[in-house]
Amino acid sequence: MKKAKLFAKTQHKQHGFTLIEVMLVILLIGVFVSAVTYGSRNSLVDKLEQASARFTGIFNIAAEYSLLNNRELGLVVKDNTYQFVIYDSDNLLWLPIEDQTPFELKNHEDIITLTLELEGLPTDDNSLLPEEPDSLFENDDELFDEDEEELIIPQVLLLSGGDFTSFRLSFAFTDDIEQEREVEFQVVGLFTLPLNIIGPLYDGEDFDLDSLNESDE
Repeated sequence: MKKAKLFAKTQHKQHGFTLIEVMLVILLIGVFVSAVTYGSRNSLVDKLEQASARFTGIFNIAAEYSLLNNRELGLVVKDNTYQFVIYDSDNLLWLPIEDQTPFELKNHEDIITLTLELEGLPTDDNSLLPEEPDSLFENDDELFDEDEEELIIPQVLLLSGGDFTSFRLSFAFTDDIEQEREVEFQVVGLFTLPLNIIGPLYDGEDFDLDSLNESDE
């Protein structure tokens, strides 16, 4: 009953909590709990796991936002950063999502490097990508232009119907970080939620994506 009253209140007051803000609080609580759980060890593996878990939570929020608001979103990944953008159908442009903290540019401060893989993953008959996926990466140097005048082209698309481009995003440390063994975590999304967090993977260890398809059947 109290929740119903709170929801009604947020609809009439400009400064009330939005659904995205509530979901962000839930996400941050989860990340905080993970940090406390692994804080005693504070290992490199834990840092990568927390980074991949945070991305997964934000992606889930983005997918829900796209579905609830009937808007197409996109994911832009470059080096150690990622950002969610929204499609402006009036001007036929992809734009940053304003006033929504979860979707702003996330930077791992040159410690963690992100590698996005699209090719070689399962696709459906109505692919969300153009016939030549490589064309999406032609303007990589312009994706985060400071003047925001260059064209933004997302590599992963989130459709308002709930589907998204299949992808695998790897989280690993840069060469500047000393490690006994190279380690990485992978976040894999195949068409629809949920995403799968895979890892830790050591020294280039590979993961068979077919096992994910089998587990979904």
